[in-house]
Amino acid sequence: MRTTKGRTVASGNGTNGGGTLLLGTTKGAFLARPRDGGGEGDGGWELDGPHFPGEEVYAMAYDDRAGRSRLWAAPHSPFWGTTLRFSDDFGANWSGKAERSVRFPEDSGLSLKRVWQIQPGSAREPDVIRLGVEPACLFISHDAGEEWEAVEGLLNHPHRE
Repeated sequence: MRTTKGRTVASGNGTNGGGTLLLGTTKGAFLARPRDGGGEGDGGWELDGPHFPGEEVYAMAYDDRAGRSRLWAAPHSPFWGTTLRFSDDFGANWSGKAERSVRFPEDSGLSLKRVWQIQPGSAREPDVIRLGVEPACLFISHDAGEEWEAVEGLLNHPHRE
């Protein structure tokens, strides 16, 4: 659970009801915000979405490091495949499909099927983001998601498959 700009955001299993929950589903992504503004009462939830309607979203994350307020999502479309998208305005606008592309090296013969995990680095690594993907591999960005590279030790590990 993180608080920024008056909003508390949880990705993963945040359940304290005090903030925005990032919900990835097989029918798109949703942002759930408490109706009572995060207070103690049970005013229910207000859903924002679907974002990426009709696309599966298995991974979402929030990054508030280095002055950012960025949502990440990895929607999967049967037509376009899996893309990595971001929003700097809590989902009002999302980056385009071609931006922030994650690709296996051409000589690997692999193509991205799904992003299962998006994990911003620690406060000590403000521009690092890691992605767990299918086929089994780890990608890392050292520049806040501008460029991505496969972690070679995992990509070329003999037991990866």
